[in-house]
Amino acid sequence: MKTALLIFASFISFQVYCQKSEVFRNRADSAWEKGNVSLSLQLYSKAIKSDTTNAYLYIRRGICFKYLDNNKSAISDLTKGLQKSTLLENKL
Repeated sequence: MKTALLIFASFISFQVYCQKSEVFRNRADSAWEKGNVSLSLQLYSKAIKSDTTNAYLYIRRGICFKYLDNNKSAISDLTKGLQKSTLLENKL
């Protein structure tokens, strides 16, 4: 009984964790579409804190950095995004 409860609690925690990342990503995408690059950058950063394995988030944040002429951070994030997408491809 305790094991089943622990598994259930872990599952719920994981679902909340994923939803948090998705909420930040959706808000960041919306901010980007409205031309608010600074807000978009902040929201992608929050999403990355919630999901450090998501290649899309790193690539989008890298694009924000590039748009703001922060080339060093842009290269770093774009590289991380490409590495994470390659790792995902290799798992498939």
